[in-house]
Amino acid sequence: MGSLRSFVFRMLERRRLLTAVFVGVAGLSVAGLCRIRVETNELNFLRESNAVRQAVDYIERHLGGTTPLEIVVETTAEGGLREPRVLRQIEGLEAFMATLPKFVKSVSPATFIKQMNRAFNEADPAFYAIPGSRQMIAQYLLTYTFSGRSNDLEDFVDYNYQTARIRARTAERSSAALADMFGRIRAYAAAHFDPDVRVRITSHSLLVTNMVDSLVRGQLSGVAVLTVMMFAVFALAFRSALIGLVALIPNMMPLLIELGLMGWAGITLNVGTAITVSITFGLVVDDTIHMLHHLQDASREEKDMRLAFGKVLDVVGSPVIMTTGLLAFGFSVLALGASLLTVYFGLLCAFTVVV
Repeated sequence: MGSLRSFVFRMLERRRLLTAVFVGVAGLSVAGLCRIRVETNELNFLRESNAVRQAVDYIERHLGGTTPLEIVVETTAEGGLREPRVLRQIEGLEAFMATLPKFVKSVSPATFIKQMNRAFNEADPAFYAIPGSRQMIAQYLLTYTFSGRSNDLEDFVDYNYQTARIRARTAERSSAALADMFGRIRAYAAAHFDPDVRVRITSHSLLVTNMVDSLVRGQLSGVAVLTVMMFAVFALAFRSALIGLVALIPNMMPLLIELGLMGWAGITLNVGTAITVSITFGLVVDDTIHMLHHLQDASREEKDMRLAFGKVLDVVGSPVIMTTGLLAFGFSVLALGASLLTVYFGLLCAFTVVV
């Protein structure tokens, strides 16, 4: 490993250049980190040639959106859905949602009432509206329940006409865009519904968007805990708080570069890429432990730190390089996977281990 030793020493002689490169790379990584987007929709992780993704894309192009959106409207009084005011508020919410990007269609109890009002007035389009009388609405609801066919209205109201359901569909699949859509719906509901009427968003799409916040909080808390634990372990193992702080630099820098690369390359933070930080962190720390442990022993034998460090490179350098190559190759094999989750996970782990 003489060539490795000479290479490292030549680099150490260019400390100003190394410092400038370090600061530059760290700055670019922080800028890239600020560009990271979070995505949790599983369909976006399939290749465009995947049969499932092609089928979903076809449906959205020709038949409408495939992402369900359910909204529950709860009134405090029994029979609250017979109030024209409440139905008009539901109608207004549907009209607002129709203006949102990639929104397809919605159905609610207000839809049934408007259709019945038009049907009982000789199909005049002018009567496709909510009646102004609570008694008229109650008669329409009672008439519909006596219909001889299956009562579709039962899927949209409860027995006491106190809770309503709005069923909608959208062609939006991005969890970040859905989160923005939900925020706008909640803001509209808070401003246009009575205080005693509660509006809640439900369905699978809400669970997907909630994962966004969980991923971000989990990633931040995980990195913070890892940093504190690493400092404590190195400070206790080597009985030096200074060594604990110094050890943070080579261990956190690869993770920062990985996150920066994700931001600049447009790789989203998702259920696959979120775990790369924890996994690669454990691999990186192994090399640091080997280097510092052997350096501690060598420094007791050699007064000159360059000679001590040279011995460390002779002992640990070759194993570190070999294990790095093997790990990077092993993770790179995952790039052959069908899912982009697997591809990004493998490539990011390989990249970070090499860094």
